Amino acid sequence: STANTHVRGGKIPLSVLLGAIVICIIHSFKRNEIEEVVAESVVNTLIAVLMEKVHTNSDMIKISLSCDYLGKVIISWFRFVDDVEYLLKTLLDLTNCDHYLLKKSASSTLLQCGVAVPQSFIKTT
Repeated sequence: STANTHVRGGKIPLSVLLGAIVICIIHSFKRNEIEEVVAESVVNTLIAVLMEKVHTNSDMIKISLSCDYLGKVIISWFRFVDDVEYLLKTLLDLTNCDHYLLKKSASSTLLQCGVAVPQSFIKTT
C-alpha cells in the first residue's frame, strides 16, 4: 500500500514515482508480465501523487507525469484502484486547474478511465 511510501508532509518521493514510471514503461512493452502486487503498488503510488497539492512548477510536473502514466496503465490495472469514484472525481477536479499541462494530463487520463470503467465514469461525470 502507498502508506509505506509516504514521507514527511505526505509527499511521495520522486525516486518512488520514477520507479513506478519505469514499471509502467516495462508494462507497455508487454514483454514481461508485471506481478500483481507490483502493479497494485504502482497504481497506488501514482494515485497518491495525484492527491498532492501543487505549490511549485516541480509539483505540477510531478503530478502531470503521474497522471500521464496512470492513463497508460489504467485499462490494464484498473482493478487495483481501491476507490474508482474518488479517483474520477480527483481527475475531474484536476481538469479544472489553472495549469495547462496538468489539465491536459488529467483530461486524457479521465478518458482512459472512461474506457476502463465506463459505468463508474458515467455515474461520476
